[in-house]
Amino acid sequence: DVTASRIPFLGAGAYKKVYRKSLSELWAEFKADASARAALTRSDARRLTHHGFSVRGPQIVSDDRLFYSIAGAHDFPALMEWTPAEPKTVTTRVLGTRVSSAGDDLVFDQVEFVRSVALLSDLYAVPRGGGKHRALTREARAVDPDVSADGRTIVCAVQMTGRRILATLPYTTRDATQVPVPLIDEPSTEFSSPRWSPDTHLIVAERRRLGGPSEIVVIDVASRVVRVLTASAHGRSVAPVWTPDGREIVFASDRDGGAFALYRIGLDGASLRKAVNLGNSAEAPALSRDGARLVFVGYTVDGSDLFDIPVAEVQWQAAAAGTVPSVSPLIAASGAQVSAYQPWRTLAPRFWFPVIEEDDDRLAFGAGTAGTDALGRHYYFTSASWSSRRRPDWNASYAYDRWLPTLLADVSDSTDPWKEGTVRVRELNAGAVVPFRHVRQGHALFGGFHAATEEFACASCAPPTDARLDRRAIRGGWQFSTARAYGYSISPEQGWRGSVSSEWTRKALGSDGDATSVIADVRGYVRTWPRHGALAGRVAFAAASGDERVRRAFSAAGSDAQPGGIGFSFDTIGLLRGFDSADVVGRRAAVINADYRFPLRWVERGVGTWPFFLRSLHGAVFADRGAAWDSTLRAEDWRTSAGAELSADVVLGYWVPVTFTSGVAWRKDPSGAVRGVTPFFRVGRAF
Repeated sequence: DVTASRIPFLGAGAYKKVYRKSLSELWAEFKADASARAALTRSDARRLTHHGFSVRGPQIVSDDRLFYSIAGAHDFPALMEWTPAEPKTVTTRVLGTRVSSAGDDLVFDQVEFVRSVALLSDLYAVPRGGGKHRALTREARAVDPDVSADGRTIVCAVQMTGRRILATLPYTTRDATQVPVPLIDEPSTEFSSPRWSPDTHLIVAERRRLGGPSEIVVIDVASRVVRVLTASAHGRSVAPVWTPDGREIVFASDRDGGAFALYRIGLDGASLRKAVNLGNSAEAPALSRDGARLVFVGYTVDGSDLFDIPVAEVQWQAAAAGTVPSVSPLIAASGAQVSAYQPWRTLAPRFWFPVIEEDDDRLAFGAGTAGTDALGRHYYFTSASWSSRRRPDWNASYAYDRWLPTLLADVSDSTDPWKEGTVRVRELNAGAVVPFRHVRQGHALFGGFHAATEEFACASCAPPTDARLDRRAIRGGWQFSTARAYGYSISPEQGWRGSVSSEWTRKALGSDGDATSVIADVRGYVRTWPRHGALAGRVAFAAASGDERVRRAFSAAGSDAQPGGIGFSFDTIGLLRGFDSADVVGRRAAVINADYRFPLRWVERGVGTWPFFLRSLHGAVFADRGAAWDSTLRAEDWRTSAGAELSADVVLGYWVPVTFTSGVAWRKDPSGAVRGVTPFFRVGRAF
């Protein structure tokens, strides 16, 4: 209540009022306490990896090779093999949790888009040495695979409506998918992390029933009888694995109320023991086939990483087994009336955000808001910003995403400089987008209707201008992206992006004339030195034909950001740094851009609790070449600029990422109208 009554972004003083200590004092106490706890925790384990962030699912296979998964801020998620020299990537992997061995193959789970909408998990196999992976299931919602010791059967968990069951399927080396067959299916129950016993007669798994405790259970495969080994009502017990002799289970649990630790329990449910010399945190255990080596995931200041220790050196301390609580009865139906879904009460604005953008070499400031309903069917966005002009620029957009395609509509009103005067543009757009989504790439088709009224005012022009232009058009386009950027990226580092679009303006639609426009934009990114450095290249072209009154003109110049996507405006391709957008204009335009981008410093600091956070500083050297012409392209139409940029990635309002860029450009203009070195400023990345 105290923070809610204060001005947004200025609520830190509430801590002093409530706790009698400032937020910085409380934070200092927390850090000191965490450091003291860490110093008291003993660890005899050896750290194997230094990935940080998220490391999951280690598995030691038959020839003592160690495989695991990573997801971090430096690269695409991957299935890895640990080697003494350095870890090796086996294949990319998205959101999988477990890996198992089947002969010369590894079996793992990962997610993929299905029909461009749902992210579903399936099972895959890949050679241990790497290569192309193949699907073992299709749209099965299968996770946590484990292959039996004879290599013939996979057990996994399968997500169903309101429950997660255990299922099996035969493992095959054929390029064909299988359907998991239910093994254990209990209502309102979730099974996770199943593991075959060495003799393949039993399966150990985690079970969580609605209203019940977290349990480690053993399933007799032949009789399908489920027996509880241990349960925890106040924490989770997860990731069970068998000892090689099949007599004990090792698992992770946070039942003590702290971080996860490893426990060991006999198959009869007796002799529960806790490992006490593995450090601050230990989970996801993996045992070598001879039982001599234990690998687990531990937590450090960098995030998660792999550790190992000889099993003989693990110190086990007796732990209280506790009692197995009974399952709480399910909540009975309240008798409330079921009614049709009404999205309107969840659509009201619940936040606002600042807007900072560049407007013809001036900064514009404003605010915006957005919202969506509980099921994500409706989405809206609106913002307004002011610069030195009297009239604000504003826009409002809406999307209906219940179906495929997504339906779109937006309206806007903006004023921009034109010659010595201004042009006011009021637009209405309506259309649809059909996405084709995949985890590693995406495509989209667009089609829509465009209506715009442009009012030109220039009292100081010769002759003075006061004109109006109506444009009505059908638009279409296609865009694709395989580009990848990561948490610490200063730019896309890998892959391609591109788009092709066209606009057909016709009198029959209410326009002042007939015209056609075509725009194409392709850009590529390659990793280079140093880490997160990138070479970026771009080629773009735009052309227009038709009646002069409604025929579009395109600029090849300007220092503003070119985020990409489908666009039709005057400056939709223009990027010739150091030149004004009005310097290079014609019915046709072409641009070539090349950047070398490199990180300078990861600052990652703010000022107290103020809503400003400086993430990083990075630089770039660039070369741009662009031309615009009406009928014939001549050598003297080409302009060139080259120079350097310094950029700062910041976070405003605690969550809005913004890039501020300043630079200098040396310009070459064969006409002599523009020459020399000039500074420029931009909000956003170049492209």
